[in-house]
Amino acid sequence: MEDEASPAQSLTPPFPIEYAKVGWRFLALVLDGLIFLVLFRALRMFPLIDRPVLPASGSPLEIYQEAIERAIRPFILKSFLYLVILTSYKVLLVGKYGATLGKMALGLKVVKEDGTPVAYGTAL
Repeated sequence: MEDEASPAQSLTPPFPIEYAKVGWRFLALVLDGLIFLVLFRALRMFPLIDRPVLPASGSPLEIYQEAIERAIRPFILKSFLYLVILTSYKVLLVGKYGATLGKMALGLKVVKEDGTPVAYGTAL
């Protein structure tokens, strides 16, 4: 009968995994943040919905309520768009290349505990 590997042994990678220090991972996050800062600033040049216009008449309370309602809708839509972009960026890059652009710039790679590449589902 063959010796079967125990579950603990099957998780041991064939090579030692060197974990990145917190400082390097934080720097990768900052680099990714700078990329998104530029991207989101560029997206702000293209309004998703026309900017809110104050109504010409009505009580101050009605004007205020309508202005708030008109301002919230674009904010929610843009926030949702940014969330989709951020999530897609991380999942697609980590799933395909094993790292975001910030991690790639620093030579970091995301792998599973056993040293195998991360799949899209795991990156999510």
